Amino acid sequence: METAAPHLVISDDDRDLRDSLGRLYTEKGFKTSLASDGIEALEIASQSHVHLLLLDWHMPRMSGWDVYRQLRRQKLGIPCILMSGADATSVLGDVQNDEHFLFVPKPISPRRLLQVTWQALHLAYAWPIPQSITDRV
Repeated sequence: METAAPHLVISDDDRDLRDSLGRLYTEKGFKTSLASDGIEALEIASQSHVHLLLLDWHMPRMSGWDVYRQLRRQKLGIPCILMSGADATSVLGDVQNDEHFLFVPKPISPRRLLQVTWQALHLAYAWPIPQSITDRV
């Protein structure tokens, strides 16, 4: 079980959303690294101890989906939460039973995103879910 602050990579080509998610997670005690595309996200994940990647599905240079597939090929076991406003059901069949993958549709409330994040950390690392998150479910 992990005890230090979780380290998240937040990757979205929308700078305002990326920055606002960075502030949200930082205020909640997470260590955050921000990336504007999938290539930057992979670079951060390969150079530091990262617990989770929060990825936009569609980004320039490398999509969040491609980042997830690359991590899976490398067998790194880092959980990924992919976010998209588009319907992704056509490609999700392959990963529905993968404990290292979660998909959330946009828009998503900050509270729900935090819940999904803690769920992913708990599944991957048995990280205890804070009482403040479980009280709201």
